[in-house]
Amino acid sequence: MIPVSRGHIREFLSLSSVQLANSLLPLITIPYVVRVIGAEKYGIISFAAAICAYLFLVVDFGFDLTATRAVARNRADRSALARIFWSTIVAKALLAVVAFAIAALLLGFWAAIQAEAAVFTWTFVAVFGNILFPIWFFQGIGKFGIYAGLNFLVRAVATALVFLIVRAGEDYVLVPMSYSAGSIIAGMMGFTFAIREVGHGGGTLDRNSIVSVLRAGWSIFVSRGVISLYTTSTTVMLGSLTTAASVGWFTGASKIVYAIQALVLVPLSQLAFPELAIRLKEGGDDGVRALARASRYFLAASLPLSAVLAIFAKPIVAILLGPGFEPSASVLLILAPLPTLLALSNLHGIQGCLNMNQERTFLAVTAGAGMLSITLNAIMIPLGGERAAAAVWVLTEFLVVAALVAALARQGVVPLAWILRPFRRNAS
Repeated sequence: MIPVSRGHIREFLSLSSVQLANSLLPLITIPYVVRVIGAEKYGIISFAAAICAYLFLVVDFGFDLTATRAVARNRADRSALARIFWSTIVAKALLAVVAFAIAALLLGFWAAIQAEAAVFTWTFVAVFGNILFPIWFFQGIGKFGIYAGLNFLVRAVATALVFLIVRAGEDYVLVPMSYSAGSIIAGMMGFTFAIREVGHGGGTLDRNSIVSVLRAGWSIFVSRGVISLYTTSTTVMLGSLTTAASVGWFTGASKIVYAIQALVLVPLSQLAFPELAIRLKEGGDDGVRALARASRYFLAASLPLSAVLAIFAKPIVAILLGPGFEPSASVLLILAPLPTLLALSNLHGIQGCLNMNQERTFLAVTAGAGMLSITLNAIMIPLGGERAAAAVWVLTEFLVVAALVAALARQGVVPLAWILRPFRRNAS
């Protein structure tokens, strides 16, 4: 990461407000929602969200990284920006057709989804907001304020809507309905602002341009797919092998982990990626030094979060989730190392490998981890339920970090080398 300036601090605060809206505002609703609808109904909502996450993965197709990188590297070329923008939007629309077809098949043939068709349908509707809101564009051009302001406003309204309309257990369908409505409104507003930046014309937009953005996103899409084998698929396997309550206990704890780290780590990652994309493209020692500087921020942000989760797991669950979610405390304690492990994985994988054009290495590591996770979960979940699933997730992330560190070290890039310097001085 380049030296911190006032602009970077302003952008970081903007992105933090986005994550506040995306994670902490929904987290505010959890204590209310889980008390009204109970762990079982919350598990049903979480199961539907896990299934739809795969469909969102199809529509995203890695564009949040590849399109961001392309926009960041062509900020000064308005014609190139227009071509990238419209090619990506058209590609996402085409992929949404594929996702819709898959959703229709699931509704037609999967009994568990048919039983909760309304929950699944309303959860899937959020995909249209995903198409319209070009987060990747605002991130690439460095205009985080527009994205942050719109996102915060709409998410706050969606959160208020949950409190207003979810009044009894049978209202659980209204929870995904509220979030999807907010997603679509945010998408429409974000799309309008983006068009003002690039105009209505696609410039030299043609089939080749669309194919080009799809090819650029392919390796990231596959990597995200295999990563989901040890993240999203855990919830799906829990729903298939255990009970809806077990899913609720696991997802309750995992949402706390994501919400706590999202306020700091996600905006830090989003801020670092376009900067490192430029630095590492230029090559030389400057990019490597920038990656090493970024590692200091990543560790400084993640280690305290892991410590807080480990020390205060039980009271955090009691306050946020309440009665009926006591098993989530042990799950949260097991998941406590995740903020640090996820930060290190992001640093070496997303920031390092991808910006150094080492997509194949990243894919190989995540694919191996995904297959290992599936195998371990199939064995362990029937034996230990949600706690076994949590332990497998932490182990998998640890192995991913170790493999990515080794992969970059073979390229002569060791972002965490500064940690060892004091020991080397003492040894000499």
